Amino acid sequence: MKPGHDPANPKEAPSGLSRSSGLWEARPATRRQCGRRHLPWALLAWGGLVAGWLFPFRELGPLCPFLRLTGWSCMFCGLTRAFAAVSQGAWPWAWQRAPIVFLIYLGVWGVALIHTAALLTGRCLFVGPRLAPYGRWPWWLGLGGSLLLLNWIYRLYHGLS
Repeated sequence: MKPGHDPANPKEAPSGLSRSSGLWEARPATRRQCGRRHLPWALLAWGGLVAGWLFPFRELGPLCPFLRLTGWSCMFCGLTRAFAAVSQGAWPWAWQRAPIVFLIYLGVWGVALIHTAALLTGRCLFVGPRLAPYGRWPWWLGLGGSLLLLNWIYRLYHGLS
């Protein structure tokens, strides 16, 4: 529990944070604070995009230990190869194997751009109440889990590994 936060009032922001009606709120901070908050995410996202561009998706077979042990693909089987395929422009190949990868790819681009913009402007970004309301489960986690489950069912139905 955060200091100054009243658990009886889940809509109340912790003390020191301003409320906004948007998805993000930006507040000025020192370059060091902004760097500590945004640099790891920017590096991770840009690293994933570059790795996807360099990864030889057609040459490697499945690397999933769950698949090797059970013979069934897991929820994440094929996502690395499909991500690399989207990065390299092989969209039909990626769509056939894991349709959800297009949303993941757009999300990684979004993370890369948002955190890079925050680093360049020097304004720290914080998740607003629409993305992470206080005291409630974020709606987008449930949506993402449901989409992964649908993608897994699609892969199992089509016999993909």
